[in-house]
Amino acid sequence: MRSIPALLVTLVIGISMAACSHAPRPPVEPDPPAQAVAPAIVCPSDLTMEADAAPMNVTYAPPVITGGAQPVTATCTVQSGATFAAGTTDVVCAATDAQQRKAQCVFHVAVTVVPRLLGTTVLAFGDSITWGEVAQPVITLHEYDPAHSYPTVLQALLQALLQARYSRQTIAVLNEGEQGRRAVADEDRFATVVQRYRPDAVLLLEGSNDANQQEPGYVARVAQSLRSDVRRAQAEGVRKVYLATLPPETKGSRASNPDGIEDINDMIRDVAAREGAELVEIYGTLEPLKDLLIGDDGLHPTAQGYKVIAETFLKALQQTFEQPPTGGTSVTSRAVRRY
Repeated sequence: MRSIPALLVTLVIGISMAACSHAPRPPVEPDPPAQAVAPAIVCPSDLTMEADAAPMNVTYAPPVITGGAQPVTATCTVQSGATFAAGTTDVVCAATDAQQRKAQCVFHVAVTVVPRLLGTTVLAFGDSITWGEVAQPVITLHEYDPAHSYPTVLQALLQALLQARYSRQTIAVLNEGEQGRRAVADEDRFATVVQRYRPDAVLLLEGSNDANQQEPGYVARVAQSLRSDVRRAQAEGVRKVYLATLPPETKGSRASNPDGIEDINDMIRDVAAREGAELVEIYGTLEPLKDLLIGDDGLHPTAQGYKVIAETFLKALQQTFEQPPTGGTSVTSRAVRRY
């Protein structure tokens, strides 16, 4: 027979075990949510833009963002549609998610200002030297050779530059040279031609026949005619008049006054300075090699001489008829932070 204390202990233990078997269990903690991957950002491809002037507005595709805890925001240092200066600009784009994690990329926008001439129609006016009469090695042969006339060569030189430099323009060089013309009798023809074509630039090379005929007072008369031509062109809206000195002459069948060329050229330099025309120094360019560049008749250039004349006019056009670029060149560089 158990004692009373032992029965009490057994009873208490039984009650406790029964109570424990019916007590509620503590709740099970759910698994933590999956951690969102860090954001990633991919910038658009580099852009190369051509413009007539800068700065220019540039629109680019938005960067592509993946991952990140929402919301994810994106910013770029230069926004799409903003203006970009000439040169290369680094555009840095960054993505930031709700947990303040960041990603970054960079791309480049290059703005190139394409050079342009102030106009696209160039009128070459003068006598047979403009027309394209070439003195052949046999002294009795003189022929019109349009392939070697300086306007034709100049057109070819400009055409070669269209792809490399003046890629946004189409330029025409018009040849209005006429055999046997004198400056003192060519003012009306000049006025008619300028009114017909409305050129942007005029290349004026005339006076050699006047020098060779040596009429009394011919230097002053040529000066007055060329002055009139320059003023006429300016009044008709021609943007630039290029007044050329005459090529040198050598002893030959058609050059009767080689020394008189220098007198006329001194006058031409004065007219150009007084009338606001651009002086083109044909004489000074050809004179050191005149025996090679002037034909056997002493008057007309050789094919090589015409090429040199064309190159001299081209240089003048590039120096004074090219539109100054606007906007300048600015290279923007921003350091790229890594996250």
